[in-house]
Amino acid sequence: MVLDIDLLRPEKGGDPAKIRLNQEKRFKNVSLVDTVVEKDVLWRQLRHKADNWNKLKNLCSKEVGEKMKSLGRKKTDNNHHAVQYPSVHLAFGDLTTDGGLCALDKYLVDRSYVEGYAPTKLDVELFEMVKSEPPRTHPHAQRWFRHIHSFGDGRKLFTQRKESVSGEDSVPQSILDGLETLGSPELKALTVPQIKKVRFLIDDAIARNDASLSQTERERNSALREVGNHLHESVPVSNDEDENRVERTFGDCAQKKTYSHVDLIHMIDGVDAERGSAVSGGRGYYLMGPAVFLEHALIQFSLRKLFSKGYKPLYTPFFMKKEVMQEVAQLSQFDDELYKVIGKGSEKGEEKETEEKYLIATSEQPIAAFHRDEWIPEGSLPIRYAGLSTCFRQEVGSHGRDTRGIFRVHQFEKVEQFCLTSPHDNKSWEMMDEMIDNAEQFCQDLGIPYRVVNIVSGALNHAAAKKLDLEAWFPGSGENNWALRSMNCAFRELVSCSNCLDYQARRLLVRYGQTKKMNTQTDYVHMLNATMCATTRVICALLEVNQTETGVKVPAALKSYLPTEYQEEIPFVKPAPIDEAETKKQKKQKDGMKKGGGEQ
Repeated sequence: MVLDIDLLRPEKGGDPAKIRLNQEKRFKNVSLVDTVVEKDVLWRQLRHKADNWNKLKNLCSKEVGEKMKSLGRKKTDNNHHAVQYPSVHLAFGDLTTDGGLCALDKYLVDRSYVEGYAPTKLDVELFEMVKSEPPRTHPHAQRWFRHIHSFGDGRKLFTQRKESVSGEDSVPQSILDGLETLGSPELKALTVPQIKKVRFLIDDAIARNDASLSQTERERNSALREVGNHLHESVPVSNDEDENRVERTFGDCAQKKTYSHVDLIHMIDGVDAERGSAVSGGRGYYLMGPAVFLEHALIQFSLRKLFSKGYKPLYTPFFMKKEVMQEVAQLSQFDDELYKVIGKGSEKGEEKETEEKYLIATSEQPIAAFHRDEWIPEGSLPIRYAGLSTCFRQEVGSHGRDTRGIFRVHQFEKVEQFCLTSPHDNKSWEMMDEMIDNAEQFCQDLGIPYRVVNIVSGALNHAAAKKLDLEAWFPGSGENNWALRSMNCAFRELVSCSNCLDYQARRLLVRYGQTKKMNTQTDYVHMLNATMCATTRVICALLEVNQTETGVKVPAALKSYLPTEYQEEIPFVKPAPIDEAETKKQKKQKDGMKKGGGEQ
């Protein structure tokens, strides 16, 4: 997930000041923008240097070829025209490092020994500096090392390396000082051994420049990925979620009911949280009896509703490779939300390599990657998907919140809307209206009162240009229920609907059009996501809204998906935990009073 880097390049029409202002409105680190600009300027300078070094290297090869041709021979006799170095350290650097071995390996590509086809004292000097056999990744250096090692004590008999005749292979200082600006005239004045030495120095410069280029690119991209998407003009600018703007409401959002979903799920014998926690840890649960049927009814109803509107169902993978998850999730999610799974990297028993994967937090993640590195023809858009998956979330940072019941759990089923649109003509904003409307119709069909709120800028994730939440009214929660009184909230989030524009597609390389047209900028599709039905949360809302004195009334929209005995009402079969707790409290107080009276 990333912004277009050209938005921070003035020469490409970008304006860093606008991105800084956007970051300010998100109440995020503005200095990240300056870091991106600084690193991008340096990256382009290094990229320019890399191009120049490569041109110079090619020029050296061309000059050597022309000189060899003019001498009437195809190959230099390395025994008579050896490349000499005033210092081994200058030539190869530290031969105990990978960089030094890489330089030596390149030098030995077309040589048996350092000075040609016969070993000399220089081979012995370098052999002693290498110390141990180079790895297979440096085959030429490895082959040379083994040859020198095979001589044993005979290495002492190697002759001194030949001195260059009349300084033929020593490069003039003026050439060394102006290495970056060399041209054909300067190279023509050099001998073949001198040009080869120059080319070796160029190879070394290329290696060092490439290392700096890669490091700078990593630093730039790391900062860029933490810069948020463009905010839509309708987003409330605030860092206080109490200032989320209510757009509209549906149903009676003032009614009060007796019990909360925490009690009701036990009263219908729909969950065993005690055994669930014992088996899987905190927030673990077994969904049971009528709650299982209710969950599957919700999945079927929501999927069929989306299918009737042109959404293609997708049952997604639960695991994602680390490198793919990095393209769809922001950095904070790896620490606070995602579960990491380590497994064998191969099905072959003898291989010991491990592979790092992540459990999905939402089907949005694998669906976003469904068209990874593809071109989407204009005529194929929009594309609508209805994703079904189990979702896994660590819920780090939610300690103490919703610890009872099934509203906030580590594992749950969810039906997700995910759409791809053209990046032009406000198509993605039209799609956002459609997606939140789908979620509203779903809740209306189930008779769940709700409000739609426009989330403030400071609470948006990096990818969202705008987010609308649908919050259901929970008439049994909030101030009227002592078990949830400290939360002081009766509106609870059921749906999040976000337009991410091209922020996700850009990093995933999901491009717009058939292929890139000549001399035109690449466009990326827009991606949007919206919850349709997070089953455990919708069950909680249904229980509170539809509770009666004897059970929970079933909405008409779900009746055909449930067994006959549950089609009208799911009966209470257990007392409410809140009532049991109150009874125990009163009994304890009464026993205490009796005990106190007896002592008097």
